[in-house]
Formats: sequence, structure tokens, C-alpha cells
Amino acid sequence: EYGGFDPIATACAPSKHPSTMDEADKPLVESSDSRVTFSPKDDPLLESEMDGYDVGEAIEAIGFGKFQWRLLIITGGLFMSDGLTMMQLSFLAPAAACTFHLNIAEQALITSIVFIGMFIGSYICGTLSDKLGRRKVFLASSLWVASFGALSGLAPNYGLLLLGQLLVGAGIGGVPVAFSLFTEFLPAESRGQQLVAIQTFWTIGTIGVSLLAWAVMPVLGWRWLLVLSAVPNFVLCSQGCMVPESPRYLGLKGDTQGAMSELEKAAAYNGADLPPGRLRVRAKKEGADEDITVLDLFKHDQAVLTMLIWALWFLVTLLYYGVILLTTEVFQSEDDPVSGCHRMKADDYQDVFITSCAEIPSLVAAVLTVDLLGRRKSLLCSFLGMAGFMLLLILVADSRTGQAVMLFGGRGCANCAFTVIYIGTAEMYPTMYRTTGLGAASAMARIGGFAAPYVAQVMYDAAPTVALLVMAALAVLSGYVSGQLPEMSGASLKDSFSPRSTTQSSQEPVLEGEV
Repeated sequence: EYGGFDPIATACAPSKHPSTMDEADKPLVESSDSRVTFSPKDDPLLESEMDGYDVGEAIEAIGFGKFQWRLLIITGGLFMSDGLTMMQLSFLAPAAACTFHLNIAEQALITSIVFIGMFIGSYICGTLSDKLGRRKVFLASSLWVASFGALSGLAPNYGLLLLGQLLVGAGIGGVPVAFSLFTEFLPAESRGQQLVAIQTFWTIGTIGVSLLAWAVMPVLGWRWLLVLSAVPNFVLCSQGCMVPESPRYLGLKGDTQGAMSELEKAAAYNGADLPPGRLRVRAKKEGADEDITVLDLFKHDQAVLTMLIWALWFLVTLLYYGVILLTTEVFQSEDDPVSGCHRMKADDYQDVFITSCAEIPSLVAAVLTVDLLGRRKSLLCSFLGMAGFMLLLILVADSRTGQAVMLFGGRGCANCAFTVIYIGTAEMYPTMYRTTGLGAASAMARIGGFAAPYVAQVMYDAAPTVALLVMAALAVLSGYVSGQLPEMSGASLKDSFSPRSTTQSSQEPVLEGEV
């Protein structure tokens, strides 16, 4: 009934807040981050835990209900449309290669240039969302991807197609903002499974575009595939009035009224009550006008953690998109008699669709393991599983059915790992750094995405066995890196860092100043 807020236990707990107004001017958290402090309300009776609450306590009191389900659909819509946009690259590159008479390196660049755009867009969108808010960047990203995705379908030559895809990639860099927005409205108890739930929309997008390509590509070609793929993002933009702003973001900006308004809307929609007392916010100190940058992610003894996260995002992205691109390479069974390029038949699109469906059981596995085994062990199992499937793919090279089975398994393991690392990264960084952290990690992932076609297409075209061995080795390396991360299962989202160690032997990360 209280959405995780226990008034009896809270009343009996010793007060953690200042008992006088003089003490209220002191920093709320003993953190080396001087930009986080306590902004007291003009209420002389604010003396006990029952007299006030912060945003995190309000989110726990609101609980998970209809408001979060609606937000899941809205933010999941961006995941779905962007998953659709990314998956279509595996169909676009081979088809455009035939249209513009491209060699294998030029074909690979069609995919790689999207990741160059994402590398730029991820950091820009992450930084802007910490400065301007989650909502504005979320909507701008949706409109940007839809517009340039549709225009790419009209490209008359190879150069303009590359430009269009570069701009599409820049817009897709805003996807982590949607993830942060949803994360910051979730109570701790349901956060793990619900963050897996938002990934189902990405899966819907990837499976949906596989089905769309199966129906459209043999008849209408790749241009219509790009135009039709832009429709979901245009629909999402039309629902902009339903996108809220994060109260955690507003709180850190010192906008108590705005944060309270968003919390009251969420509570009313869920039929829940906010805790008694008045809302406390933690805002930047007056005069602390510097923006949060990627360099802040290396402060507070977080350099090792940030490097581990970056390495893991690079590897998991290379493996995930590598297995997607590898699938179309394996199943291109028809040679064009004029240009000599490889084309896909209807049966090939069917097999790609079947392997794409591997993301459904992989999400179920993520739901079952993310809290049961924890984030770290879930990643380890996923990466080792993928390594095994890549090695077995070498042994079944002469069997189309065997290839489909191994690609199905590899795709499922890669998607499970991608889902879990998204969740873990959002939890490891506190509110004021969260979208910058996700944006920077996502930017590093784009380097992995840039490399993926050169392993799964160029290298596979020259030496298939070597390419598969490289992917298996990278999966094993990813498992080792994931074992060095701290475990975050069940921890509350926090506001600021306190110094700690980030080695594998460390205890659960110590983050202070809960919002």
C-alpha cells in the first residue's frame, strides 16, 4: 500500500538529517563532489525523517504501477524504432552494394558510418540531457532519426546514402536517454526486471524489421524498407505530450516545484500517496556553473570502473552486431548474374527472421538471471555461451540447419549480455552522472560497432574460420572483463560518488547522497 515506504520503521529510525537550521547549511553527504549539497526548505519544523523526503523515497512510495507501464511503452517506443533502424543495416548494406556496385569494404562502410554518427551523438545527447533535461533530448532524438532515416531511402548515390546514415546514427545516440528516463522513475525492488522489460521493445523492433524485410525487400527493395522503418519514430514524436521529465534531474537542478509536480502526477496516476512532509532536493551550489563532462567519470576513484565499462561496451557491441551481420553473410545464397554481387532470396530472409527470434528467449533468460544470479554472473554466462556457439559454427559449416541453430544461440547470448550491461551501467552511475556515463559508454560501444562489419563481413569474406575464431576469443575476453565489475543487484539509485575501490574483490559500490 505504501509502495515500499514503511512509516512505522521510518518513524523508529534515528534521524539522519540536521536538527537545526544552522546544521542544515552543511553538506548532506560527506562526498568529495562539491557540487552536490542540501537545499533546505523554508520550514522551521523540518526536524525529523517524517517531516521530509527526497525524490528516491518518493519514487519508492509511488511504487510500480500504471504510470510506469505507460512510461515503459513510451520510452520503449524509441528502443523499438531504433532497434528496427539498426537491424535494417544487415539488409541495407548488401542490397545497396548491388545497387551502387560496391566492393566489400565499401559495403561495410554503410554500416560502420552509422556507428561513427552514434559515437558522436551518444556523448552529445548524454551531455545535453544532463544539462537540458531528458524529455527534450528524447523527443529530438526521435524526430531526428525518423527524418534522416526516411531521407536516406531517397539517396540517389552512395555518397548521399552515407551522409544520411551518418546523421541517423547521430540521432540513435539518444537511445540511452530513454533508458535513463525510465530508470529514474523505477523503485529499487522492481528495477532489474523492468529494465529488462524495456529491452523487449528493442527485440520487437529487430524481429519486426526482419519480418518487414522478408515481405518488402524481394518486391520493393531497400529504399522502401528505409522509408517504412521511419514510421514508428514519427508516431512516437506525435505522443510528445505524454513524455514526463525526470524528477531526479529536476531535483539536482534545484527545481523543487518541477520535481514535485512530476512526482504528484506519477502518484496520482498510480493511485498512491507521497510520503508525509515536504520534498527535499539536492541541487548544485550557486556559482557551480561548470557542466558535467566525461572527465568527471574518472573522479572519486572511478577511473577503473569507467574503463571496465567502456571496454565491455566496446566488446559486447562488436559481438552483438557482429553476429547480426554474420547471419546475412552466411545466408546470402544468390549471385547477381550482372554485377556478381550476392543477393538474398526469400528463403534467406526467412532464416534471418528465425535467428532474430532468438532475442525472445534471451530476454526471458535475462529476466530470470539478472536478479537470481546477479548482473556479473549473468554477463559471464552469456559471453561464454556465445564463445561456444561461435566455435560450433565452424564445425557445422556444411549444414544450413546447423548454421541456423548456432547463429540462433549466438544471437541469443549476445542479446542477453547487451541487456544486462545496459542495466548494470545505469545502476553504477549516480543521477547527476547517469546519462553522461551511459552516453560516454555508448559512444565507446560505437567503436565496437564500427569494427563489427570488418570482422563479420570483410574478414569473414576472406577467411570464415579466422573470423569465427576471433569472435569466440573476443567473447571469452568479454567474460573476463565482466568478472571485474562490482555487483549492483538490489542497490538503490544514488546521487553522488564517494571514494571506493572498483576491483573484483571490492564490496558493493559505496554511493552516497541518495536522491
